[in-house]
Amino acid sequence: MIDLEQKLIEYFTKSNKKISLNDLIEKLKLDENEKNCLVKVLQNLEIQGIIYTDKHDLYTLFPDNLIQDRLKIDKKGRYFVSQNNICTYIDSKYLNGALVNDLIVVKKLDYKIQSKQYGIVNKIVSRANDNLLFEYSYLNGQYFFKPIGFDIDFDMTFDKNKYNFPVGTRVSVSISKKAKNNKFCAKINNIIGHKDDPDCYIKMKAICNGFDIEFSEQTKEEVKKIPSFVKTEDLENRIDLRDKQIFTIDGSDTKDMDDAISLNVNDQGNYVLGVHIADVAHYVKPNSHLFNDAYKRGTSLYLAGSVIPMLPHELSNGICSLNEGVDRLTKTCLIEISPSGKVIKYAIFDSVINSKKKMTYEEVNSILDKGNSVKGYNEFIDTLFKMRNLSNVLSTIKKDRGYIRFKDEDIIFKTDENGLVVDIKGRNRGTSEEMIENFMVLANEMVASTYPTLPFVYRVHPSPSLTSIKEIIQYIKTLNVNFRIPSNISSSKSIQGLLNKAVNFDTYDIISDAILRAMKKASYSADNIGHFGLALSNYTHFTSPIRRFPDLMVHTLINKYNSDFNVDELNDLYDYLSNACKNSSLKERQADVTEREVCKYKIAEYMETKIGEEYEAYIYNVSSNHITVKLNNLIIGKINVDEIDGNPYYEPSTNAIITDSNVYKIGRKINVIVKSSNKETGVIKFKLKKQKVKSKI
Repeated sequence: MIDLEQKLIEYFTKSNKKISLNDLIEKLKLDENEKNCLVKVLQNLEIQGIIYTDKHDLYTLFPDNLIQDRLKIDKKGRYFVSQNNICTYIDSKYLNGALVNDLIVVKKLDYKIQSKQYGIVNKIVSRANDNLLFEYSYLNGQYFFKPIGFDIDFDMTFDKNKYNFPVGTRVSVSISKKAKNNKFCAKINNIIGHKDDPDCYIKMKAICNGFDIEFSEQTKEEVKKIPSFVKTEDLENRIDLRDKQIFTIDGSDTKDMDDAISLNVNDQGNYVLGVHIADVAHYVKPNSHLFNDAYKRGTSLYLAGSVIPMLPHELSNGICSLNEGVDRLTKTCLIEISPSGKVIKYAIFDSVINSKKKMTYEEVNSILDKGNSVKGYNEFIDTLFKMRNLSNVLSTIKKDRGYIRFKDEDIIFKTDENGLVVDIKGRNRGTSEEMIENFMVLANEMVASTYPTLPFVYRVHPSPSLTSIKEIIQYIKTLNVNFRIPSNISSSKSIQGLLNKAVNFDTYDIISDAILRAMKKASYSADNIGHFGLALSNYTHFTSPIRRFPDLMVHTLINKYNSDFNVDELNDLYDYLSNACKNSSLKERQADVTEREVCKYKIAEYMETKIGEEYEAYIYNVSSNHITVKLNNLIIGKINVDEIDGNPYYEPSTNAIITDSNVYKIGRKINVIVKSSNKETGVIKFKLKKQKVKSKI
């Protein structure tokens, strides 16, 4: 296929003429195999932006006057695409049915508006989401479907005898190409439920952000053929570790356990750390429906106490989950480490384990951090303390190389039997969480270092831009911190040093968040550029193949490279991995958006029951219109400046709201009362409780 792709690129580079599919076949004198691959290769080249197909289905080299990119939307609600870091904005009336994250082609307009370049959507190359959300509605005597979160013209036909919808029912819909009347054709795929159902919003957001909530029928059929227990024939060529003291440490409600650990000290006094990861690739083979469904999803979604898994529950909670007391197939990364933390040697091999204990972070922290005795842990105490010692050594090494530790602010939802949130609190990170992270990071580093000359999947993180660094420094200066801010914090080591200085100040959370926002996003890539935040030159994701598709790809590659493989396949494999990494990075971003939106909804829903209640908070941000506050349980809301007594005004130089008798600046602790909460918008509003006078000086 790579030869055909190169042949096409060479042809279009030399020829500026448009050509039909049949003429292209004749012109290039393609053989039968190439003819069969042609359409797929052309589609791939179009997605890469190398060639362009017009409305007459004629192919040509991608024109210079067009831009191909995914449609984005900024905080002000403006649609845009970018090329070479230059934005071209698109008025909503010129979207031509394009939705956020769709891959589109844009034609620039011949004029600019207020020095900004504008354009018009010329073509939708591919949809980011095959399922869109509609609601069955009633208005002025008419029943109809309305799109939720977007606006396009469409025709929808459905069998009213088959679907007896109550008003408020939400459905997922696929949109096809425009019909003759210039509208899109809409077809119902799934009925999600009524908008007032507790889990409807969760399903809705997952669908809106590009995730299927059901597996394909073909995938369901494949699952039926997978055994629920480890077969004897599966043990061939595996190292048997079932008699070893191996266990898992996870959250108390975790059901999909990817990783287990073990540790002993050898005769040389070195640690021998075992990281044992579920061998999902044994059951989920390339080109299977299970594999293709996992590719499409990219990741599992964890949404306010519920899970939309990447793999069906029969695998994610069953045969692939490292449950206590049952045999499970694994890939083991065995690492020998000196007392000072130096890796002596390591090996990666197929194994079989039988986990001796399902531990929880809470119980292990009770043992390691508080010295408590916990029932059922006696035989593991010595190993856990040795693990803590090793973890402390690894933490020191991480710090010395410049690993950046941001403050963790995970929110935990406690829900009732109906899915309604009854309590919200922040997750406290203890020794066991740090320990598991250290062990997984080390295993990921070892695996990433194993195949330096072969196509592989890397977790990469670019260094921040100089502009972002300058903005961080200027922002921190407005917080009036009384420690020296370095003029150059472009290295991970210097950013780490700045965070260490800030840790004892009230504004630490704000500084940490500001630096985190200035960082570029980590992503997946077939090209290894290193990981800035971890300060590592080689890094991958190997340890969560139940939950992340890149990890499953890594396991699949290990299988491939440990068997006979054809070197001639490597170019095609690199191209596949490049595209798969782009897709996984996109799905990760979509998952982050979904999780944030569901989190905001559930928090606002919870706070609807707390109207009039008082909370302690601190000022998280200040603008001319709002004071943003954060509660101790990490809930964020706003106070309208014009509702504050004492002639309030915004002072930009100190980034504060000043009144006749008070100063409200970032980091100050205040008491607030819940004024309103809207779960549909996710906006929570507070009002100030009368504060003690604070001097302006």
